[in-house]
Amino acid sequence: MAAVRRVVVDNTSPLIHYEGSWFLDDTGAHDAKGNFGPVYNKSLHATITSGSFSFAYTGSSIVVFGSNNVHNDSAGVLDPQWTCSVDGVSLPTHPFNYFENNWPLCDTNSTQIHDSNGSHVLTVNATVQRAQAFYLDRLVYTPSPDASFVDETIHVQNNDPELQFGPGWEALGAIANLTAQTGSQFVFYFHGTSVSWYAFLPKEKPGLAATGTYAVDDQPPASFPIKAVPQGKDVTEYNQEIFRTPEYPRGRHKLQVTFLGNAQTVPLVLDYLVIRNGTGPGRSDIANVGTSDSRHRLRFIIGGTLGGMAILLLAILIAFYVHRRRKLRVHDETQPQHPQVEPSPQFRCSTTRASRRITAQNAPQFLPSSKIIRLEGQSSSSVYIPTSSGYVSNQHVSSPSTMTEPFTPQSSRSGTGVHNLEPRLVVHEDSGIRNVLPLQEHVEIPPTYTPT
Repeated sequence: MAAVRRVVVDNTSPLIHYEGSWFLDDTGAHDAKGNFGPVYNKSLHATITSGSFSFAYTGSSIVVFGSNNVHNDSAGVLDPQWTCSVDGVSLPTHPFNYFENNWPLCDTNSTQIHDSNGSHVLTVNATVQRAQAFYLDRLVYTPSPDASFVDETIHVQNNDPELQFGPGWEALGAIANLTAQTGSQFVFYFHGTSVSWYAFLPKEKPGLAATGTYAVDDQPPASFPIKAVPQGKDVTEYNQEIFRTPEYPRGRHKLQVTFLGNAQTVPLVLDYLVIRNGTGPGRSDIANVGTSDSRHRLRFIIGGTLGGMAILLLAILIAFYVHRRRKLRVHDETQPQHPQVEPSPQFRCSTTRASRRITAQNAPQFLPSSKIIRLEGQSSSSVYIPTSSGYVSNQHVSSPSTMTEPFTPQSSRSGTGVHNLEPRLVVHEDSGIRNVLPLQEHVEIPPTYTPT
């Protein structure tokens, strides 16, 4: 059966309503009495006259702890005496003949409480006859599973499932855990500001004093002593606060404890832990550490998955884009290239393909002076002018509209010789590839340009 964490209510809590004459005893005068350890949190509420107190809570079981200071006179009269009840139902009391701190004055362990997880009111009445003080130390109750609270003091038993015992730890009966192995460790995650480690010194395990260390949130470890059983005592010392951590910001912290003793020293025993300013069961957003951590891990998993999917999608888009560019580049490289040549902005080449008749009279506007003499001697010769379908002779062209017959070169052969043909004058009116007429000398005139 899993352990249930309980809430500790100190006698100084304003939630406890006192009636009668009560006073605070924080002198520590009773700490060394008995073998149940010093008083909790170094204080007691006491009355030496009749008085009462009440406490409302939501939960099930409750225990009233105090310092047992009962005197039994010769007549068998106990002083002081007290009664306890929850919702008017009487609870058994546990007076003892010797002084003991941390004593259970009364509890609900053997009492059937109606609606055990509901709201209840504890009432304690103390009767003092001969100035024998009645002492209240603390209340410890089990809250309802759905109770919500914060900044409480939490009692954690040694069998709590959140406690992580490393190698070397073993059970001490059914009430505690211990280790005598050097270097054995313990880990516990808690919500709160501070934690105390409570142990007892078993008389069955005497030995030399030992030491250990604790570290919070992986900070440098702090050392603590483990005292040996006092000489001459044959009883076990209970409720010994082995160490208390400093105060940290309220939140989740990691406690790690390491035992530095050995088989010849006293062992390290864990009886229970006390968390200060903690959150208890029922507060799912803080107290349920496992649930909270699971939610955080789920958020990280979802965020990581979405981020990974986004990166994968981006990689696919980039790969598709690169593949597309490469495909287009290969396609362009397989196509014939037709470079476009733009004329100078000052002059544009005439785009008309109409041919002009070149004579000795109009040649100066086309030819340099060195070529004019050559043209004058050939004025009666045919001039071949480029057209869109080939070359035509000026003898067959009277206007641009009559350029319909392509030129076919004529040649005459006599034996093995070839008659020389007269040179032909060719005027270029646009850029492009020039078709050279075979077997005939030709004079090329560059194209004319007009200012833009």
